[in-house]
Amino acid sequence: MKRTSIIALCVCMLRLDVVHGQTVTHDAPTAWEKVDGVDSQTDEGRGDWFRKREFLRHARRLLQDITQQVATVTGLEKELVAIYEPLATASVQKVASLDVKRPQIEQALADTQASIEREAAREVAQTEADKQRLLDLNDLKKLLTEFLEEYTYLIELQESIAQAVTLLHTQAEQCKEYEQKAWQLYEAIDQALSDKVAEQLFYQMETISENIKLSHTYMHDTLQNHLMTHTKIFDTQFAHVMEQYKLLQEKGLFVKAPEAISPAASKTVPAKASASWWSRVGSTLASPFVWVADAARALWKRIF
Repeated sequence: MKRTSIIALCVCMLRLDVVHGQTVTHDAPTAWEKVDGVDSQTDEGRGDWFRKREFLRHARRLLQDITQQVATVTGLEKELVAIYEPLATASVQKVASLDVKRPQIEQALADTQASIEREAAREVAQTEADKQRLLDLNDLKKLLTEFLEEYTYLIELQESIAQAVTLLHTQAEQCKEYEQKAWQLYEAIDQALSDKVAEQLFYQMETISENIKLSHTYMHDTLQNHLMTHTKIFDTQFAHVMEQYKLLQEKGLFVKAPEAISPAASKTVPAKASASWWSRVGSTLASPFVWVADAARALWKRIF
């Protein structure tokens, strides 16, 4: 099946002088007018109190914007999680319904390869039946190889969907932390005596605002598009893998062995059943699944 690349998903980290990897440069707030005849310089030379007051006014307005931005982000999180979290859960359940794991597929493939090598190494002249059996083994190897590849891709899709849903929560929580930090910065501006200190704190609040905007864009565009496309791809891939799984089961692979019958119950079993195919090969199986039993040629004739 044609592959669609799974995008790398990243988490935006809080840094007050950097917006998603880019160093931020700030423009001063819109110019304000000072009152004529009033000297706003403090006696202690700590800064311009009028300029500091204007930074506080702008910070108050910016804090309101940040609060609204976070509310928008959390609303988007709830909306997308309501849609895609059930789909992520369903994808896990679908994979589990296959009742097979990667190590089992790899073991079946290794057993088949070993059977091919033993058949090819036989010194006696091969009959037509032997040649056909070798062809069948090679066909089985090809089918198992494809199944392993498609199954692996299915797992990658399932994990990628789960990761994207987790990142929705992560981004929303991070934006809440941004908001808390913005409140702390606003309070620090209010308490600052120096307009220079207030200016730097205000710029940190601006950076927080930009990070929240980028987080919203990341959730709305990147994560939402990822979930939208990959849930659809998963469904298509699962149907394809299920077809291969059923075909392998028809050949005797990945079929659960029947439960053991108690001595009392075995008396009611017809004699014909005791000589069934399962009872003939059961002693050769090392697991609850029917693997490639090359030691018993009768098994291969029945499978193929």
